[in-house]
Amino acid sequence: MLNIKIDRNKCINALDCLKCIDACRSGVLLVLSPYAEVAKGRIKPVIMSMCTGCGECQRVCPAKAITMIK
Repeated sequence: MLNIKIDRNKCINALDCLKCIDACRSGVLLVLSPYAEVAKGRIKPVIMSMCTGCGECQRVCPAKAITMIK
């Protein structure tokens, strides 16, 4: 099963970027609410069973914060 790891130390501008969200045709990535108490505005992989493993999210990330793990 695939897993998507997002390095929170590199992904510091998630709400201004969103390139990985736009690139994911499967809708696997989600932005947590900027109003949430924990992890405000963070990108999170959800429903990994929908991930096709295309790697577009990893490819378009300008911060190189995304890693696909098999």
